[in-house]
Amino acid sequence: MFPLKDRDLHPSCKIYKGVCSCGTVYIGETVRNVEVRYAEHNHPDGNSEPARHLKKNISHFFIWSIVSDAPTNTRTRKNLEASYIALLRPDLNEQVQSNVLNLFRNGVT
Repeated sequence: MFPLKDRDLHPSCKIYKGVCSCGTVYIGETVRNVEVRYAEHNHPDGNSEPARHLKKNISHFFIWSIVSDAPTNTRTRKNLEASYIALLRPDLNEQVQSNVLNLFRNGVT
């Protein structure tokens, strides 16, 4: 009856993916509006990895898409982003070595 009622025109709390015209991939997360975040990444004077990539390669451009909804809780959202990074292995995301979690001192996990 009201087809536009439930449409979210300003999506937030998302995990998103950017694919450059050269094939380079970036995964990110935001609690803010995704369109604002995309604009920040597309601006060559920005401080993000996609912005630095665009600054080095002037003729390139990113195509952005939402990969998943994300929770508002920062830690949970960042963990979800990390799992997508581990799964998709994007080129522009800086990979940080993770530590093995031992639950017991004797090494039994």
